[in-house]
Amino acid sequence: MKKIFNIIAVFGSILATASCNKDEFNRSEIDKSELVGNWVKIVDSIDMDSVDISTLKQLQFQDGGTVKVINGNFCNFKAESKTAESTYEYYNETSTENSGSYKMIKFAACGGGMQVSIQDSSMTLGFTSDPAGSEKYRKLPTDIDEPEIPEIPTDSTETEQ
Repeated sequence: MKKIFNIIAVFGSILATASCNKDEFNRSEIDKSELVGNWVKIVDSIDMDSVDISTLKQLQFQDGGTVKVINGNFCNFKAESKTAESTYEYYNETSTENSGSYKMIKFAACGGGMQVSIQDSSMTLGFTSDPAGSEKYRKLPTDIDEPEIPEIPTDSTETEQ
C-alpha cells in the first residue's frame, strides 16, 4: 500500500509541475545608442548642480556594448567605492501570456535582467513604481565643443629686394 501511495505521489507531483502555466517571453534587441554616454545617479537629498559627480555612482555606456560602473555595483543598488566593467544586453521583453512589453537591460556580471525606462535625459533602472527597488540616473551632456582659436594674423608686408 505504501508503494502505491509513493507511486501516486510521484505521478501527482509530475502532473502538477507539468500543468503549471509558465509565462514565456519573447525578446527583441533594441538599438543601444540611447544608452551611450555617461549617466550619474540622482540622489534626492543632494543639489545635483553643486555636487562633485566623481563621488556619485555612474554608468558609462560605450558604443561596443560595454559598460563601466564607477562607485557602485551592477547587480544591486548599494553604493560602493569600486569600479567594474561588463558587457550588457538591451532588449524588449514581451510576455506571451499578458501581452505586456518592457525595456530590459541585462549586465553580463549579473544573473538576470532588470527593467529600464528612459525618457529624455532621465533613466530609471529597476521597478519604476518602487523607489526602493530602483535607481534614477541623469545623462550628462556630451563634451561641449571647444571654441575656435582665432588665427594669428600674419604680416602682409613683405620686403622686396
